[in-house]
Amino acid sequence: MGEIGGNDYNYPLEQGKSPQVTQSFGTAIVDSIGSTIQELIKLGAKTILVPGKLSIYHNELLQKELTHLQKLHPHIPIIYMDYYNAALRLYLSPTYKNDLTCLKSKDKEIRVGFCKDTLRACCGAGGPYNFNDLVRCEQPGATCCNDPSIFTNWDGFHFTEAACRLIAQGLLQGPYATPRFKDICPSITISSPSAQVYEY
Repeated sequence: MGEIGGNDYNYPLEQGKSPQVTQSFGTAIVDSIGSTIQELIKLGAKTILVPGKLSIYHNELLQKELTHLQKLHPHIPIIYMDYYNAALRLYLSPTYKNDLTCLKSKDKEIRVGFCKDTLRACCGAGGPYNFNDLVRCEQPGATCCNDPSIFTNWDGFHFTEAACRLIAQGLLQGPYATPRFKDICPSITISSPSAQVYEY
């Protein structure tokens, strides 16, 4: 299932509304997601992957709805993809060796090669985070980094392809899916996310 509701949260925030105002939309957004899942099941879906959002409040409501739907349809695996925590690890758990980002994972360390400033956008218009809401990436005055593969943030709103690969790896290989994707679909082989990701 694709992302539903992201812009419903983002747009009011961009208009200066408080996070509390956007939270008031949560129930309607999650109800819409639940209705969409029900429709997919009626159309014959056999397994449903449901991504969370970068909003904790939304994810709490969504997980309750998915638990309810799973009880109604025990024969259909409904997998919650914890996008929030899969993305958050890129910001909260890195260590640095020679100014390159490494992520700790159980007993090993994975070198991911991001630059040390994980909040800085690759494409933007100056300031400490290379972000100016008045000069977006595609507009005159914006500049783009030479190597997007060492950035987690593309334009202040979106992740880079390299960051998306690591997020996807965390979702597909664990531990950011409930139930675990590989337990539900054991016959699917998931390859390494990128040649740039390697262990020490």
